[in-house]
Amino acid sequence: DQPVVSDVSIGEVTGRMVTLSNEADFGISDYQTTLSTIVITDSGTIQDLNVQINLNHTWDGDLAISLRAPDGTVIMLSNRHGGSANNYTNTVFDDESGISVAAASAPFSGIFRPDGLLSALDGMDMQGTWTLQVADMAGADSGTLLSWSMIIDPTTGNIILFYPVPAK
Repeated sequence: DQPVVSDVSIGEVTGRMVTLSNEADFGISDYQTTLSTIVITDSGTIQDLNVQINLNHTWDGDLAISLRAPDGTVIMLSNRHGGSANNYTNTVFDDESGISVAAASAPFSGIFRPDGLLSALDGMDMQGTWTLQVADMAGADSGTLLSWSMIIDPTTGNIILFYPVPAK
């Protein structure tokens, strides 16, 4: 069974930008995928989406980190970058960044262009279950997913309502 995170909270609403966060800690174990979800119950069209993560891991190059949208679309945020260096600290994935995560050096802290294009989700309805997937692709190193957030600029003025997914 995969862990399902249930500690979800709205972090900030500024203008039209909405930040939804999941701040529950979950272990990242060798050869396993950690799943953390945010469920959005209100409807609105995504104009722009960025993702922020905080995780500790003793070998960043072990990790494949992706976002799965409610329709099943998977966007690769970072695929085994960083080599033997540690951690993603307040790391924001933003298509508009001038620095690719693939060209950067760990520890990752700042704003980076992801491996996949988050803009593929522009125009999609934000309603549904969003899943951050952190796959540890090797042995001997482990870590903890500390938190993650979705920063959404919707094209509607709806207030975002959501609820935590019950733990299995």
